[in-house]
Amino acid sequence: MLLVIYSDLRYRIISNALVMVTSLMVLVYCYQADVLSQWLYAIPVFGIGFLLWWLGVFGAGDVKLLAVLVPAIDPAYHLFTFLMIAFSGGIVAIATLLYAKLVTKNNDTTVPYGISIALGCWLGILASLS
Repeated sequence: MLLVIYSDLRYRIISNALVMVTSLMVLVYCYQADVLSQWLYAIPVFGIGFLLWWLGVFGAGDVKLLAVLVPAIDPAYHLFTFLMIAFSGGIVAIATLLYAKLVTKNNDTTVPYGISIALGCWLGILASLS
C-alpha cells in the first residue's frame, strides 16, 4: 500500500506491476480466509470504475486498484470503505488543489486518488479482520 501511495503521489501513476502484486496478495489472503467468492465483487466495481474512467472521473490505475482490493473486504464493510475513500478523497483533493495553487502555481493538476483508495481499503480490510 505504501508503494501505491508513493507512486500515485509522486508520479500520478499506479503501475500495472503494483496492481498485480496487490492482486496476488489479496488472492492469497482470500484463499487463506476461505472467501474466494468475494472476488465476484470485483466485477461490478471494475465495471462501474471503467465507466467512471471513461467519463474522466478516475484514472485507470485507481479503478484497477479498487477492483483488486475490494475482495479482501467483508461485504458488511463495503459502505464504510467507500465512505472512507470519499471522505479521505475530499481531503486529498483539497490539499492537492491548495498545494497546486499556493506552492507550485500550477492550475493544471490531477488528484492522486489512489491515496484515498489505499487508505479507505486498508481501513476496510482492518475492519474485516475483526
